[in-house]
Amino acid sequence: MPTKKAAIELSVNFLVIILISIAVFGMGIWFTQKIFAGATKQQETYYQQFEDQLDDLSCGNYDRVCIGKDTKRIDNSRAAVFWLRTLNVLGDEMNYKISVVFSQAFDDSNEI
Repeated sequence: MPTKKAAIELSVNFLVIILISIAVFGMGIWFTQKIFAGATKQQETYYQQFEDQLDDLSCGNYDRVCIGKDTKRIDNSRAAVFWLRTLNVLGDEMNYKISVVFSQAFDDSNEI
């Protein structure tokens, strides 16, 4: 028959194993969350690079003026980049002035 001391020792060992198991499980959840959050960020980066490469391909090498995209869908909390590429066929270095005028914005139901 086990003594009280042995029973207490088994109980303490059981509690220590439970605490270690909970700690390891929590670290596993944290690690998994970090991996998936990093993968989502990496996916967004690759998608943006892919979109930029497609924009570059949409203009021919000899187009004098080329706009990558004339429309983009963005939220209020984000910014977007519209690029304009010009080819100087005159040979002399030139300065260009590009004026951009905001005209309209639309909501989700295509209302102004």
